[in-house]
Amino acid sequence: AFEALPKVRGGIPFCKVFAKTASNSWLTSLPIILLANHPPAEQLDPAHSLAVTILQCVKTDSIQNRTARALGNLAIEPESCGDIHSAGAVPLLVESLTACQDSQCLQSVVRALRNLADSPQHRLALAQQGAIRPLAELLAAAPDPALTWGLVRALLELSRGCSRACAEQLSLGGGLGPLVNLASHPKRAIREAAILILANLCAQGLVRPALGNAGGVEVLLGELRRRRSPTGANPASQQPLVRAVCLLCREAINRARLRDAGGLELLMGLLRDPRASAWHPRVVAALVGFLYDTGALGRLQALGLVPLLAGQLCGEGGDEEEEGREAASWDFPEERTPERAEAGSFLSL
Repeated sequence: AFEALPKVRGGIPFCKVFAKTASNSWLTSLPIILLANHPPAEQLDPAHSLAVTILQCVKTDSIQNRTARALGNLAIEPESCGDIHSAGAVPLLVESLTACQDSQCLQSVVRALRNLADSPQHRLALAQQGAIRPLAELLAAAPDPALTWGLVRALLELSRGCSRACAEQLSLGGGLGPLVNLASHPKRAIREAAILILANLCAQGLVRPALGNAGGVEVLLGELRRRRSPTGANPASQQPLVRAVCLLCREAINRARLRDAGGLELLMGLLRDPRASAWHPRVVAALVGFLYDTGALGRLQALGLVPLLAGQLCGEGGDEEEEGREAASWDFPEERTPERAEAGSFLSL
């Protein structure tokens, strides 16, 4: 009879009271076990409300683990995901990140947060509620391999369309260095996820200097170079790296690193490649950043920049892809205004 409670009207409120008042941890976990195996009937009491109640009332790692796992399962459905956000589950999950000591429990919490990042609005909400800094701090603590993989997957999802709050928290949580180190991880999935997180972070000007200090310029250049090799990945996989490398050219300190790491040659290679024509306006705009670098200009001239630009002028010039105001150079933060000069095309330079 108890197994039928989640399926009947009023069953979830009863389970809530049971979870709050049970004196035994096994009894407390019984409602969440039933919830996992017998989800409530459609349009009856919402399952997520029981899970949130248990998160609030029971701080035992084993119970938090089961509850977070149930929330992660529920969050797979878009409608349920929104309901979980509305029910106030995110601050409780963030609290669990700092309170739990058990790796299995932390993995369940991290997975739940990843599944809750299913849209730009939800990713921003997670960042604004402080979900990213504790994830970065856990990553910096060099956790076990399973938790490391869970953290990298979560940060990859949360950094899509990277917001300022996301970049700030990841940097303040000490996540940049560990991500750069993970870019050479022996496991391919971890390595590629870490590289894509670094590429996503380049959308925020405020974090690019710190990213360069951590070694991100060399990592992203090296990966783009690898993907452009004859044995590299397909051209579509290069797009986020091309964007990231071009954005890194907006700060003088990263331009110097890029120049010293062979980045000028790589950018010129992109400019010569007709298959990369969609990226040519972005590459030319990035090269404009080297205008006052005499050494870089000399190198670019030796590499044949002038004939290439002349050829671009004779061809069909596209427009540079617009970036948000937060991608503007951090060298001149006072110039980061919404209204920028009409410089969409390098033809106007």
